Amino acid sequence: MGSSIKSGIQKMIALKSIDAVIITVCDQPNISARLLDSMIKLYQEERPKAIACAYNDVIGVPALFDSILFSELQMITGDKGARRLLEKYRDQIRVISCPEGALDIDTPKEYEDFISRSKDEN
Repeated sequence: MGSSIKSGIQKMIALKSIDAVIITVCDQPNISARLLDSMIKLYQEERPKAIACAYNDVIGVPALFDSILFSELQMITGDKGARRLLEKYRDQIRVISCPEGALDIDTPKEYEDFISRSKDEN
């Protein structure tokens, strides 16, 4: 996770005029474009250091990071991602409720269950 974030941030810095980035993962299928749009709007209105999602008593991704944190994002190592950075600046970031972030699919069985539930809902 840390090396992916580092690589992505390096690419963003190369673009030079990036104000912020959103980091998200692919195993939260209920995350919507509407949520990401609301994070962008909140960032444009308030300019916090970061905006993180809250679910299951944690704060995490999707998370938006202001460019002021890019240098610290590049120093992340290991598989913990940016959670430690969000905790470090907890009093300087915005946290939004994101119950849809609680669904995290990590196994084939979880995927099959998700697909089955999705079919039943339609």
